[in-house]
Formats: sequence, structure tokens, C-alpha cells
Amino acid sequence: MLPAMIERLYHPRLDLIEHRVEGELSEREFVDATRALYAMDPPPRFSLWDLEKVVWAGSSYEDTRKMQASLVGEVRGREGGKTALVVPADFGYALGRQYIGLAESYPLPFEQRVFRSRAEALEWLGVSERQLEAS
Repeated sequence: MLPAMIERLYHPRLDLIEHRVEGELSEREFVDATRALYAMDPPPRFSLWDLEKVVWAGSSYEDTRKMQASLVGEVRGREGGKTALVVPADFGYALGRQYIGLAESYPLPFEQRVFRSRAEALEWLGVSERQLEAS
């Protein structure tokens, strides 16, 4: 398995970090990218994960559960923030819904949702594509 390519774009004026992911995303790569977000001081309030080009081979509910459990103790800041996952493929969308469902069992200071389209996610985040391009 080749590692996924994760392009991180930080938009300070929007207080948003964007992750554009391509390839087969492992649990470890997702956890590492999320930890890098929380290593920022302060972490951005808004996060967009564009998972449209992710290959979901080998992903499972158990992987999703382990990701949530390994990250919950590291969550800090982001009060009133939002995380949007963009996952148009059916299997990935189902995993995204599981991830969000598991997250709801933890007291997180931000909201998370999964979307099938980037446009829907950006609308929920209150950001336009034009704003992203300009920042």
C-alpha cells in the first residue's frame, strides 16, 4: 500500500485548515494529520477534509473506532468550531457517518458533519470557494 498524499492548506484569515487527500488513507495517516492540526497554536477552529479521491480499500468500522479513541485525549481548543468531511463515495460516506457517530459519544468542543459534496461542506462552514482561493 502506498501512503496517501495529504495536501494541507492553512487559511489563517478564515481560521481554517484544509486537507486534500488522495490515495489509500490509513488510520495512522489520518491520526498523524489530525495530531498536526492540534499541534498548531492555536489550532484552527474550522477544518475541511476533502476525501473525494481517497481509496477506501481495507477500511473498517474497527479502524474508525480506533481513530476516534486514539485522538479523543488530544482534542483541545476549537471551541465553536466545525469539521467537515467531504466523502462522495458510498462506502467512504458510510465510514464518515460512523466516525461522526462515534465522535458524538465524546464531549467535543466543535461540531462535525459528513457531506457528499465540497459545495455543501463549504456552505456549512460558512466559506466560499472564492474565499479559499483568495486566502
